[in-house]
Amino acid sequence: MLIPGLVKFTEHFQTMFIQQIELSGLPFPILSQWGEQIGEIITGLIVFFLGFFNKTITPKLVNRPFYFIHLMLFFILGVALYVNFHPAVPAEILPFEEKFPFLTHFMLLLARLNIYIKRR
Repeated sequence: MLIPGLVKFTEHFQTMFIQQIELSGLPFPILSQWGEQIGEIITGLIVFFLGFFNKTITPKLVNRPFYFIHLMLFFILGVALYVNFHPAVPAEILPFEEKFPFLTHFMLLLARLNIYIKRR
């Protein structure tokens, strides 16, 4: 999630991202843009932190950020699904120029699988 959040600061992706937000009718387009980018960056940084320091932190302390990043991930990907399936958003400004969000569904599946494995 860190890389997609950072990539949206570059010109080509930023323009497409702003168009997606405006055409889908999300409220407060500028706030939605910044919220999505900052949310992705924070989620990615927490994932890196947990990946590197997982063994040094107590399991109780690991659980809170683990479930927080998955909650953030479900919210971010839920917004992505809404934008992808919105009829006013053309496929040309979507990632991979596809109307069906394969990558979003795959990431949601991986997040569900991750939670399932963690709870076992």
